[in-house]
Amino acid sequence: MEHLKNLEQLAFAKDHQPLLILGKTGTGKTHIASALGHRACQAGMRAEFISLQNLLHLLYASLADDTTSDIIARFTRLDMLVIDQLDHVRTRPEYPSLLLDLISACQDRVCITVTSSISFEDWGVVLGNPSVIATIADRLFHHAQLITIRPGRSYRAEGPHAPSMLKDIKIA
Repeated sequence: MEHLKNLEQLAFAKDHQPLLILGKTGTGKTHIASALGHRACQAGMRAEFISLQNLLHLLYASLADDTTSDIIARFTRLDMLVIDQLDHVRTRPEYPSLLLDLISACQDRVCITVTSSISFEDWGVVLGNPSVIATIADRLFHHAQLITIRPGRSYRAEGPHAPSMLKDIKIA
């Protein structure tokens, strides 16, 4: 809990450090990431929240009209970029290199916050190019802050508002 209070002060964002929020599905990763993005906006910072799938669609679509560099430049002007759900993505062969271009351009300039319910080892499998994804992970790990919520329970399936039949099902 103390770590979250320290993150609320946004020193990591002001220092352009990546923040990786990892944990099981339903444990509050997106909630934490969006709250920190909202807090950054309240502090006068420029922040944007986008799912990885939508980000990749946007970058891929920019290939058609040759505006990829414009899209990437737009993201480099942010103080914080929250990329949600780096887990189960419908991928295309171009996605890993487009994501690498974005992460490289933002490195040490923008606080990149990523949420994921899968292990780093599976990122390459999910996105389709393990060597490029390893390079992305290496850049994200550099000076990164880390929140791990592995032992948590799914609030949607096991929380107080979950349907009673779901509360008895254990989510792995």
